[in-house]
Amino acid sequence: MKKITLFFALLIAFSTVSKAQDYSFRFLDVSAESVYQSISYDLTLEFSHYIEQNAGTDPMKIINLETGDEYVFVFDLLGAVGSCKMGYFHMPDWGSITEHGTYMLLIPAGYFTITTDAGDVLSEEIIVSPLYVGELPELEYVDANPANGSTVQILNEISVHFNRGILPPNQFDFKEPLTILDKDNNIVSSITFVMTESMAETKVATFTVDNPITVAGEYSLTIPAGYCTTANGDKHGEITLSFVVDGTYVDTAVEGVDAENGEQVIYDITGSRIKSITAPGIYIVNGKKVLVK
Repeated sequence: MKKITLFFALLIAFSTVSKAQDYSFRFLDVSAESVYQSISYDLTLEFSHYIEQNAGTDPMKIINLETGDEYVFVFDLLGAVGSCKMGYFHMPDWGSITEHGTYMLLIPAGYFTITTDAGDVLSEEIIVSPLYVGELPELEYVDANPANGSTVQILNEISVHFNRGILPPNQFDFKEPLTILDKDNNIVSSITFVMTESMAETKVATFTVDNPITVAGEYSLTIPAGYCTTANGDKHGEITLSFVVDGTYVDTAVEGVDAENGEQVIYDITGSRIKSITAPGIYIVNGKKVLVK
C-alpha cells in the first residue's frame, strides 16, 4: 500500500486535510514537528466519509524513535457504525506518554474501511512524524508583516507571527474589536481577525484593516495579552506594533492613474506596488481591496 506522511494543523475547529483516493481526513490534536508536554489518550481523527474499524489489523502505535519503545492505542468511534465519520485513539489504560523524546504516530494500512462515493475503500498507511515530547516554550510574538516600525504607503493588512501554533481569539473574552490609533491616540480604524485553517501550521494571525490607512502619519496597534492562545491554553503577552504611513499612496479609482492605457495598478499588503498578483492574499487593485484565494 502507498504510504502517506502528513503534516497536520493543530486546531480544534479548523485544520488542514490530507486527501487520499476519494476521501480526506484530519487529526484535531496532533501536528507533525510540534512539541507537547505529553501525548494524551484523546487523539481525535475525522474523515470526510463514514468509517468502520476493521477487525484483525495491527494496532495504531506511537513509537519512540530514540528508544524503540512502542505504545499501543485503541480506537473508539464517536457514533454508530455506518453513520459516523469521527473517533479517537487512546491507550487501553487511558494513560499518557510523558517521557521526553522524538516519536512517530503510525496507523497501519487497512485499519479502516471508508464508505466513499465510489464504494468502500481501505485506508492507507498514515504516519505523523516527528512528534516531540518535552518542555513547551512560552507562546511569544516573533515578528510582523509589515514589520514593526516600518514605513508603508498603505496599511490594510497586518500579519503577526508567533513561535507556536495558535487558535482564534475567544470572542467571549474579547468582545470589542481591536483598533489602530494615531499618534494622538485617536481611533483611526478597527481591524478584523481573519479566520484561516492553517494558523496552527503557519503560526500566523492575520488582521485586515477595516478602513485602509493612506493618510501620512504614525500609527499603532496593541494586541492584548492572551488574544491568541495555543491548544493547551498558553497565552502571549501584550504586543504593541507601530507603523509609519508616508502618504504617497495613490487611489487610482479616484485619480485615474494609468486608466488611459488600461493598466491595472496593484499594491500588496505592505503598500509596495507590484506588476502582477502571483500568490493568494489581499491586494489593492485600482484603488479597491481584492481578496485573492
